[in-house]
Amino acid sequence: YVCEGEAPMSGVEIALIASLAATAVSTVGALQAGAAQESAAKRSAAISERNAQIADQDRIQAIRTADIAAADKRREHVRQLAAIRASYGSSGIEMAGTPLDVLSDATQEFALDERRISYEGQVRGREGAAQVANLKDQASQSLMAGKNARTASYFSAGSSLLSGASSSYTSYKAAGG
Repeated sequence: YVCEGEAPMSGVEIALIASLAATAVSTVGALQAGAAQESAAKRSAAISERNAQIADQDRIQAIRTADIAAADKRREHVRQLAAIRASYGSSGIEMAGTPLDVLSDATQEFALDERRISYEGQVRGREGAAQVANLKDQASQSLMAGKNARTASYFSAGSSLLSGASSSYTSYKAAGG
């Protein structure tokens, strides 16, 4: 297309315009790629943060569940000891010597059972805390990667812009411009 009274564009001018347009597209593409990577990293970080919250809730629930199970076991043991005592009493067995040793051993075993249950809850709690920390680290790393991608896109866009401008200028000068 040529306006009335204007000379048609030369091949050099067309090449220069095409080169500048390619430079603009490359520059915008680099910026958009960086923004997309940053956005994906932010989504990943948000997912990791949410997973950390869920893991923390699971950790707390594991500890509470173990505490409840230990308390339930304690009540069961109290009933069992009471049944043993009642059995001894109804049989006329004196609470001394072997019967007393049996009760003592049972009491110790019952207490050990309760501690095991509590300990399992504490272990699950520590495992959950480690998982929470790992997920939070993952979220931080994702955010950092997103920021780095955005920064890298600025450098890439700047490089494309300078390279395209230099190439266009060199072509223009070589064509006698």
